[in-house]
Amino acid sequence: KNITVVGDDDQVIYSFRGANIYNIEDFEKQYGNHPQYKYVALENNYRSSQTILDLANASIRNNTERRKKVLKACSDINPIKPGIFWGDKSQQLEFLAHKILSLSEQNSPYKDIAILCRTHSQVSTVVDSLNQYGIPIQPHFGGLFNCKKVRDIIAWCQVIASSKYQDSALYRILKTYCDEK
Repeated sequence: KNITVVGDDDQVIYSFRGANIYNIEDFEKQYGNHPQYKYVALENNYRSSQTILDLANASIRNNTERRKKVLKACSDINPIKPGIFWGDKSQQLEFLAHKILSLSEQNSPYKDIAILCRTHSQVSTVVDSLNQYGIPIQPHFGGLFNCKKVRDIIAWCQVIASSKYQDSALYRILKTYCDEK
C-alpha cells in the first residue's frame, strides 16, 4: 500500500539516461491528491562542502521549472572552493607546480596532494614538469587505474558520456553505493 519515488528536478539534464521533468510532474498529477501523498525535498548533502553547495544553489536558483530547495552540507569537509584555470599546456603545468608549491608552503604535505591525468601519456609530461620545480613525486603508472576511487571516477565519466561501457559502469556505481551503506 506504500510507494516511495525519488526524483530530482535539478538533475533532468541527464535526459540521455531517461531523466525527464515530465516523469516527476506526471507522478505528482496522478498521485498528488492522495491523502497520504507527501513531498519531501532532499536538501541534505553528505558529499560536498557548503562552499561547493552554495555555488550549486546559486547556479540552479533561477531555474523557474523547479521546486524551491536549498542544498545544505551535512559534513565537515574542508570548504575548498573549486577553481578553473585555462591556458596552454605549458601554462597549465606551471600553474599546477605553483599551486602545489603554495599548498606545501601552507603546510599541506606533498603526500596529501594527488594529480589525476586524463591519459597515461600526460603522466610523463606532468612528472617531468614537477621534477623541474623540485617537487617530489611518486607516479603510479600501472596501478593507478586499478585504484578503487579512480575506477569509480572513470565509471561516473562513462555514465555521463554515454560510453559503450555505461551499463557496466552504472552497475559499478550502484554496487559501490550499496556496499557503502
